Amino acid sequence: MPIRVILADDHEVVREGIRELFRKEKTIKVVAEAGDGQETVALAKKHKPGIVIMDVSMDGMDGCQATREICRRLPNTRVVALSMHSDAGIVLRMLRAGAYGYLVKQDCFKEVVRAVLAVADGDFYLSRSIDATSLFGWQHASGGKGASPGGHAGFTPREREIKELVDARLSTKEIARLLGISVKTAETHRRNLNRKLNDRA
Repeated sequence: MPIRVILADDHEVVREGIRELFRKEKTIKVVAEAGDGQETVALAKKHKPGIVIMDVSMDGMDGCQATREICRRLPNTRVVALSMHSDAGIVLRMLRAGAYGYLVKQDCFKEVVRAVLAVADGDFYLSRSIDATSLFGWQHASGGKGASPGGHAGFTPREREIKELVDARLSTKEIARLLGISVKTAETHRRNLNRKLNDRA
């Protein structure tokens, strides 16, 4: 059975380009298209797709709000964010809303099929043009929600990286894939991080 996808973007040309790519893929089927967040949520409730390709910036209900609503109502539907921007704050905002992946539009047509297949298989996908290290430390530096008491003093650089990804709700497997380390190594770092956080409590 093909992966059922909803395309959400306020530019018809973007949806048309992605739609044409998917037509060549027997494993992917577009079941609906939307131009704003509210329409996307309504169509997701109706069609219950496996994947929603979600533009971050749309009029009315934006992609972040729509992602949060879809993830709350449809736990089996996964969102792949789509944006012109690779700013760490925007990426982390979408991850916290529940997105399983993030594509930059300039890379979209080269990566969207790969991203859909990966996310449908339960993996996390981050556009290759995004420097993963740029995500680390953004939350604390900006005074964002979830920064640890007393800042990051006492944590190793890797533990600081992992804490930011844990705060963004990524699983150990997803963290391992993103950082290019083994799941066992990621688990060890998480245990050490949790121990230090508990010591501070």
